Amino acid sequence: LPGGHLIGDVVISKIDLTENGFTLTIGDRGTVVGECAHISAMLHCHFASSTEWLLRPEAMDHELPGGFRAGDVVTSKISFVQTGGMVAIGDCGTVIGASTIDRHRQVHCEFPSFASVSLLATNVRLEPSHFRIGDVAVSKRSWTNGANEVLLGDRGIVVGVQQATFFYNHLSVRFPNFPD
Repeated sequence: LPGGHLIGDVVISKIDLTENGFTLTIGDRGTVVGECAHISAMLHCHFASSTEWLLRPEAMDHELPGGFRAGDVVTSKISFVQTGGMVAIGDCGTVIGASTIDRHRQVHCEFPSFASVSLLATNVRLEPSHFRIGDVAVSKRSWTNGANEVLLGDRGIVVGVQQATFFYNHLSVRFPNFPD
């Protein structure tokens, strides 16, 4: 299927859509049910929050074993040495995508001392300090652009994450009182 998806894959929406009274929101979980027969490179997906949608692969992320997603920053819970590198307990790495060895139990990761390794999802943990699309973010300061303002404590939805350095991310957050 387009984008390397398989029927039954759990996916996460990366876009907002409203059509015929139904809404799909960034962060909604869905399931790939097939390929669109009449539009190339489109997938037929069912989302619990609405009806079925036709989406391009770039409009969604795979949900990987353990609930991980590509781009997640993880910490190793195990130590090992193999041809190609080594990983120690506590090493931080990045989830690259689905494992080609066992896509139902393993995630493909990259660590500073191991460029490409598949690990059981239970052998890594998500770094809690990192945001993901669909997470709720709370403003730690008040600010304004002249016409609109976000107050200390306002809650918004993370709509984009760009890993800028190993230590922090740039977030795009949609606040209800701040238009797009």
